[in-house]
Order: sequence, then structure tokens, then C-alpha cells
Amino acid sequence: MATVTIYNGDIASALRALKKELQKEGVFRLAKSRKNFRNNREKAKERFDEIVRRKIKDKHEKKANSAYNGVEIQKPKPFVFKLEDYTIKVFDDGRVAVYTAKNKKINELMLDKVNFDDINSLVKKDISKNDDKKREEVKNNNE
Repeated sequence: MATVTIYNGDIASALRALKKELQKEGVFRLAKSRKNFRNNREKAKERFDEIVRRKIKDKHEKKANSAYNGVEIQKPKPFVFKLEDYTIKVFDDGRVAVYTAKNKKINELMLDKVNFDDINSLVKKDISKNDDKKREEVKNNNE
């Protein structure tokens, strides 16, 4: 059920807000439908018309939002550079991905853990990130 709060004794604006809430919930439509008898064919036609109306409205809203935003939002491209035989991509969220010459992903780690002076630190896997591999290593060491 719709609830409306009255601010500064302004009843007129509260009534307008209540009317909008009731329209959204479909109270007026339900009251109108109970007022007169309608056969099943009329009910089905009204349901179909409502679905079509809603789809057209959604289509127009999407079109209006894309026009308002201008171009569609694109993902930011990572900063890419080559170091020896490896391609390194640095993303805006702080991830660093290391690829081989054939674009095969070797490693992915966070920017604060990277030492660009030592290529071996980039190439070796960061075990703390992969919990499954860490568990396997602990099992192997215990055996």
C-alpha cells in the first residue's frame, strides 16, 4: 500500500504524490476494471495492449538514455608495453597481466606487488591469489 509523508503542512503536494503512487500500483486501473463487465476477449485484448505499450515505453526510454549519455560507455583500454619476450597490460583498477609472445596469459597480479626491474617476479605465478593451488602445495609439502 502506498504511503506519503506530508512536509510543512502541504497537503496538495502530498495528494499529488499519493495519486502517482496509486497509479503506479494500478489501483485506479483495478477499480475501473471492476466497474463494468468485460468478457474474456476484451480482457485479453487489454492485456496485450498493455504489454505492447510497456515495450514501446521501454524502447523509448533506452533510446532517450543513450542519446542523453552521448556515446555508449566503453571499457577503458589498458596500458600495454613489451618487456623482453612478454607483453604486459596494466589496467586502471590496478591489475597487471603478463602474456607470452603468443598472447597466452601467464600471470595476473596487483600493481603494488610488481617489481618491474626483475622480470622473473612478473613471470612466476603469484600463489597467494589462487587458493586451490596454495592448498595443493601445502598438501604436497606435508606428504
